[in-house]
Amino acid sequence: MKTLENLDNLIAFDTVSHKSSLDLIAYIEDLLEASAFRAPRLPAPYGTKARLNAENGPEVDGGQLLSAYTDVVPVGGQICT
Repeated sequence: MKTLENLDNLIAFDTVSHKSSLDLIAYIEDLLEASAFRAPRLPAPYGTKARLNAENGPEVDGGQLLSAYTDVVPVGGQICT
């Protein structure tokens, strides 16, 4: 899949912080695993969100780990000056 297509798909998910992120997490899991990453899912205790740790390389010193947020905070009601 091309980079712009992936970006289009990723930004199409409604990830406002009060909603579930599980559909996005599943999509990212599939992308990572298709690219030879390990992507262990770490579910939140309340069940509507999860985190992924994208791991690549050996499971020893020198491997790589990426961890990031998948939700956004709405800006409604904020006043810009």
